[in-house]
Amino acid sequence: LTNQQFMLLLSVPTGFLGGLAAIIIKTSTHGIRSLLLSIKFEHSDILYFVFPAIGIFLTLCFCKFILRKEIGHGIPGILYAIKKKKGEVSRHSMWSTIIASALTVGFGGSVGLEGPSVSTGASIGSNLARWLKLEYKQVVMLIGMGGAAALAAIFQAPMTCIFFALEVLMIDLSLGSLIPIICASFIAILTS
Repeated sequence: LTNQQFMLLLSVPTGFLGGLAAIIIKTSTHGIRSLLLSIKFEHSDILYFVFPAIGIFLTLCFCKFILRKEIGHGIPGILYAIKKKKGEVSRHSMWSTIIASALTVGFGGSVGLEGPSVSTGASIGSNLARWLKLEYKQVVMLIGMGGAAALAAIFQAPMTCIFFALEVLMIDLSLGSLIPIICASFIAILTS
């Protein structure tokens, strides 16, 4: 296989896993929110002020006592990994950002699912590249595919996510990089 064909082949599992991660993030967040909204008692309006604090507390407990590592800072953490760590994103980022964002956003925290979904998708791409022992340019490409795929699955907007991967993650703009990102984005949308 040529490098271009190999990247196109890798876009299928990367897009599927990125889409699956986005589904898990979105479903778990909405599940927690629905569960909390089903709680009824006399002064239930007060809970809307208490729930975000509980969510942040649970997230901090998860990070400190269960994970015992720092989760990272979403998209800036991915950019740092691309520039300073040769694209190596920690393995726990594939699942820890899902749990932390579901707790925070599900309990009403004022953050979005964009950063955690991109971080999870990019981590999937990075760890797939690490598992396959790929070179730096291919690692960055898989990070872009994973991030674009997860974002496409959350927003159902594949073209926007392709531009995100090209502009924010600074993937080279060539036909060889554009087609795998498009393929991963559409597979993620089909998955979601």
